[in-house]
Amino acid sequence: MTSIELDDLGRQRLGLETWLLSDDGRITAARVLRRRGLDRPADELVNEAWIRVSATLDRRDAPYPDMETPSQFARFGARVIDNLSRDWARVVRRAGEVELFESSAVHDDTYSATENRLMLEQLVVAVSERARRSVRCVGCPDEVAVAAALEVVHMALTGQEADGPGRSWMDRMLHAALDRVDGGVERSVEARNQRKSRCGRCAGGLLSAALGDVVGATP
Repeated sequence: MTSIELDDLGRQRLGLETWLLSDDGRITAARVLRRRGLDRPADELVNEAWIRVSATLDRRDAPYPDMETPSQFARFGARVIDNLSRDWARVVRRAGEVELFESSAVHDDTYSATENRLMLEQLVVAVSERARRSVRCVGCPDEVAVAAALEVVHMALTGQEADGPGRSWMDRMLHAALDRVDGGVERSVEARNQRKSRCGRCAGGLLSAALGDVVGATP
């Protein structure tokens, strides 16, 4: 890496930081949060955007082309803010979908028993469809995440409850499901728990995405 490239990257870093932490950056963040219906502080979005930008620049060995002027820094920073807010909105939506699944799976009064069972049967199909299209799980075999997601739905369909560790019903169900489909693979308790944590996130994400398919297809 040459000194010129370092200087160019340094100028881009300073230009992006200056815009993100300016009034314009905060106003942009506040506007994006309102548009996506997110009840989060604008400063929090700005700070996370800067962390993301800084980490990206740290991985580069050459500056971005055509990013030299204040207006170019503003466009780049605004795009980072928008992408990050989109990620936040996706997390909120999926959390709501998982909450809906939890309430229906444990037969909350919001739904009739028939509606509960129909939703869960549709969920089996939706998980399978998602698995056929693509499952990308970091640190966990894809087939384990899919099997765990299907096992959770099967347990809910048959009225099984899961005991053991976990802050929520879903945590406990995922933990029990992973014990059934992947128990005993790792040698140590610590390794098993780490694997369950990784695979549990993937299986939970698959369930929430599949539930979104089911809910979106419901008139």
